[in-house]
Amino acid sequence: MKALAILPEGLEQVGINEVSRVIGIRAEAVQGAVLFDAELKKLCELAYRGQAFSRVVLLLADAQRLDEISLSGLSRWFSPGDTFCVECIHVDSSATSLEIVPAVAAAAKEDMPSLKLDLKQPKHTLFAYVAKDICWSGIDLSGFDLSKRAYRIFTHPAGLKGNEAFAVLSMAGCKPDSRLINLQCNDGSIAIEAALMRSATSPFFYEKKNFSFVSLKAADSKWFEQWDARRTEAQTVFAFDSSMNWVTGTNKNAKIAGVSSIVRASRMEPEFIDVKFDRNSVDIIAARLPGPSKRIHEKIAVRIYDELFSQASNLLTGKGSLVVWISSQELLLASAEKHGFSADSELIYTKGGHKGRIIRFIKARP
Repeated sequence: MKALAILPEGLEQVGINEVSRVIGIRAEAVQGAVLFDAELKKLCELAYRGQAFSRVVLLLADAQRLDEISLSGLSRWFSPGDTFCVECIHVDSSATSLEIVPAVAAAAKEDMPSLKLDLKQPKHTLFAYVAKDICWSGIDLSGFDLSKRAYRIFTHPAGLKGNEAFAVLSMAGCKPDSRLINLQCNDGSIAIEAALMRSATSPFFYEKKNFSFVSLKAADSKWFEQWDARRTEAQTVFAFDSSMNWVTGTNKNAKIAGVSSIVRASRMEPEFIDVKFDRNSVDIIAARLPGPSKRIHEKIAVRIYDELFSQASNLLTGKGSLVVWISSQELLLASAEKHGFSADSELIYTKGGHKGRIIRFIKARP
């Protein structure tokens, strides 16, 4: 079965790596998504356990024009009289939602006339993804936006969404046994996503009833038990922030996510972090850094960056890396050079009209 997993444009390689990590299948990149083939159970597992995507869609059709959309075989998945709705995303396309949604709905009714359109509480969601000249259409296996996390109750204004925080970890090459520190933890998204990945815990462990794929004819709700059986104990993820409010928020969010035994958040000023760890003992330092703004003067931003690289110089192993999310890089790069670090790789992505930048730094070779 062909499938499409959607994520922020620019993070396609993260998506390819995530498909491989979760279900062991090779995917290929398209604009803002990845394409691959898998059986239904693996597609549903990716929707449930994956951390990088906003939607996972079982594809039924692809077309270059809206009037060419033809959905076939819906009766294999839906029962007569089932209700459905249609949602869509379009990028770099002249087509609008007001054109895409009716076209897909009409194609569904043509294939299975007994289906009923319901915009309030549909049993199934059909999803269309339009990129440039191609419209992919199919069944949304979740029925909701997978980038949103229920654990983010105590949210920082500058906090990262779950899949953005996971992209930081993917960029860092985070592994189950990597010793990880999350500085400037804000609401804890990076630390919590790391804990979920290490412990093989789904970000939606407490939201199983929300997944629409359980309503498909061929699906089995017992799959959840099989996937959850892979949960395991994991190495501690350390998170630090100078604000006690956000330390408390991180610990509460971690408890809601079911990983409070793994995430250890503490209040500590950045300059004292090296007191808690041995020199050259940390594999990854991850942070969401502020950029210069009306609230943060350039001098303050530079002071934050200098302290971060100073700590990284002391704490990181020889092959360790510092991975940061930041909106503006000029001052950061200057600070990195000053402390003997170089930018090893960079990802720039687009989500919701804003751009994000993730940079991986390593110690510069002599």
